Amino acid sequence: MDFARFNHLQDSGENLGSVQLKVPVMVKVSKIVVTDLQPIHVASTVIPNSPYVTMSCAGFMRETPVAHRAGESASWEGEELDWNFVVTDPNSVLQVSVLSGWSRAGTLSAPIDTIFKMPRGRFGDLMLQGKITKTYRKEALFEEFTVTKGKVTVIMNLSPYVSEEEQQKLDEM
Repeated sequence: MDFARFNHLQDSGENLGSVQLKVPVMVKVSKIVVTDLQPIHVASTVIPNSPYVTMSCAGFMRETPVAHRAGESASWEGEELDWNFVVTDPNSVLQVSVLSGWSRAGTLSAPIDTIFKMPRGRFGDLMLQGKITKTYRKEALFEEFTVTKGKVTVIMNLSPYVSEEEQQKLDEM
């Protein structure tokens, strides 16, 4: 058993959660907040945003319930957001997309190896924040431009993944 991947659990605080994690890692998403969301729909003065969020990473994909007519901000936590998944590939990318109806407001993409290097709380808590962006393409000019459509915050916990067999071995020690 590779005990080195548990080193961050011995972090008494002096490293401020800066010990880099190694795969496999258990990711537990506990809260998602969308703020400053620009109007997405053409008739935005009549129809406020009803956002929902999709998250995908290395074969994992989940979707929040729709926050009907929430407008520019919404949040999800508790039972509606009990998402746990294991990351086994450090080259994976975490993608968080914000949508309303059939329209996509934008996406926040973060490589997993970058997330693993981010400072965490003493118990593995991490707050991933960023702007959701959408790329448009002008076909006639073959140009692309990116527009920021709001912000998203994902609160998660990262910890070494322990299989049932490994847990039994640890319990026997």
